[in-house]
Amino acid sequence: MENLLNDWQMNNISTDEISKKLGIQRKSVREMVRNHKEILLEFGNIYIKRTPIPNGRPRISYLLNQIQTQIIFSFARSFHHRQGENAKVNKIVELSKTD
Repeated sequence: MENLLNDWQMNNISTDEISKKLGIQRKSVREMVRNHKEILLEFGNIYIKRTPIPNGRPRISYLLNQIQTQIIFSFARSFHHRQGENAKVNKIVELSKTD
């Protein structure tokens, strides 16, 4: 039974690991999972991992399979692209105000 659990854990990636690889906050990745839950569930179950911390409530992360992880990566890339476009637009507005 322990070998099955280890195999399962090796094939699933936590949102904490995803946030480190993407360089964004854990909270942002968890929000993406919650916002796109229906799409992610089409590709498998989403598991919740609770890690106890000394001062208060446990840290919650989601465990995703490889396909779900790729979907989150694609959402994150498009989100960062939109953020960049918004920053460009804001910069253009600021420059036009100084004219």
